Amino acid sequence: MRIYVPYGSELLEAEGLSKEDYYAPIDYGKNNFQRDVQISEIEQGARFHESGTEIFKEGGKTVFGGWVYVAPGYSVSIKYKYKLPFKISKKDDYSLTVRKQSGSMDSEFAGTIELADDFIVNDKSDNLAEKSFNVYGISGNLASDLSYGISLK
Repeated sequence: MRIYVPYGSELLEAEGLSKEDYYAPIDYGKNNFQRDVQISEIEQGARFHESGTEIFKEGGKTVFGGWVYVAPGYSVSIKYKYKLPFKISKKDDYSLTVRKQSGSMDSEFAGTIELADDFIVNDKSDNLAEKSFNVYGISGNLASDLSYGISLK
């Protein structure tokens, strides 16, 4: 699973990932495979968080990546907590897009957007549910991409 966040975001916590040590099934160099330049750049800049999450840059975003194993008939909850590389001002708009993964079916997504007490919401997308003062719930079925937005004043 990969989570694409604004470039420079800092991972604070990650929970629910499967611990996985990956080993290539063959020695690609020894077997004269050519290395992809873009993949090599990503791998050279990668590092690991204490949770086992791999952190790297791709497509102008910071990426948090890790393995998630789910047995048939079971569900798994994954939690990421991260710090944005910028502060959201009281006059900003904020949006979140959750993309459906190819081949996945009936995946559910849920999360929250928590605003500081002195922020005032000017407008929000209909799919944001106010749970308490300045705390908004986001959820939905990933049969397709999901988008959420909030406008502050």
